[in-house]
Amino acid sequence: MGDLHVICHEIPKLELHAHLNGSLTETCLKKLKCLDSSIKGYQRMTEVLNKSQRSLSECFEVFKIAHNATNNVEAVFAATQSVISDFHMDHVVYLELRTTPRAGQDMSKEDYIAAVVTAILANPLEIIVKLILSIDRRNSIEQSLDSLNVILKMKLKYPDVIVGIDFSGNPAEGEFNEDLFKKAREGGLKTSIHCGEIRNDEEIEKILKFGPDRLGHATFLHPEYEGNPNNWKLYLEKKIPVSAALPLM
Repeated sequence: MGDLHVICHEIPKLELHAHLNGSLTETCLKKLKCLDSSIKGYQRMTEVLNKSQRSLSECFEVFKIAHNATNNVEAVFAATQSVISDFHMDHVVYLELRTTPRAGQDMSKEDYIAAVVTAILANPLEIIVKLILSIDRRNSIEQSLDSLNVILKMKLKYPDVIVGIDFSGNPAEGEFNEDLFKKAREGGLKTSIHCGEIRNDEEIEKILKFGPDRLGHATFLHPEYEGNPNNWKLYLEKKIPVSAALPLM
């Protein structure tokens, strides 16, 4: 088993589903001057994520702590550099970071994106890094459209770094809006949609018919795992790749 761990560490890897704020280490949080109580909370929650059974609410607690630690441009820049370095140490040669643009302390959504991109461009390591920007499914259509317009604007500014758009967040809230992602696609963005994290046959069908470039998780898609047989048939016809965010074991 030890040899397998060594082999898995040493082989070059592609990481296609790395949430920026879900990839912060304790060391990084300390550098960001995160409160000790928050770091301990982050440690507790990452331990929870390594359990075989965990709730969605437990998963999203990690992001709350990380968001509090990255609420200004300097912190976002430092966090991005730290995460890139961590993946490089794990022999990742191609990394797609994904994150949701948000305003913070003296920081607009544009500032947030620029901080992430600047950190990517300043990276001296031998690792290719690209950026996928996310729409939070909890947002209203007006908020989502505003975020999309910002993302499209920044895509024009950084076409070699920003490669796609994601739809993520708590799957128990909000719904998929096809028109929004059609506009994103028309703007030159590849689409990656979190899909089937909970049982929601109607939304899964809607997303599959839209035909994104990639699906996230797709947990409740296969009929053996409470998926709808018709949706599974549609998925096989579409042949859409699936990526997933997995905890380190």
